[in-house]
Amino acid sequence: RTASAFVVDFDCEEPKMDETLALERKADDVECWRDNGVEFMLNPSDDGKTVYHFILTSSGSFVDGCDTRVGAKGTSDWTWNSGATHSVARTARGWTAHIEVPLSSLPWIREKFRANFCRNRVIRGLTEFSMTSKYAKGYGHFEKYGWIVVK
Repeated sequence: RTASAFVVDFDCEEPKMDETLALERKADDVECWRDNGVEFMLNPSDDGKTVYHFILTSSGSFVDGCDTRVGAKGTSDWTWNSGATHSVARTARGWTAHIEVPLSSLPWIREKFRANFCRNRVIRGLTEFSMTSKYAKGYGHFEKYGWIVVK
């Protein structure tokens, strides 16, 4: 965390970088989740109701949205715009992703809150989805996200 942004960096090892599948999509194309990329979800108020969702693909396509939950039901607003800046770069081992989300777009950020970080590995003939919250049944299962401590 900086004075003005919540910063997330991913270092994605990928031995088959030339076989990755990530289309160059328009901004806020929700279908980015199908591509080789990373995702993270934040519940900075730790209220279990408002979850901010970010996706960045290895081709540089980006989407952000805001999910509102009430019990088991929820709605997604993919028109929400965080104002985040982002970049991707190829490395000798794969690729990196860098996202800076302005703190002004994450109201009520606490020092400790629930978060989930995910990797979508999509290459020819293989699709793997993984996340840091091993007890979550899916990316949207925020009650089982891990905890992040911001210093």
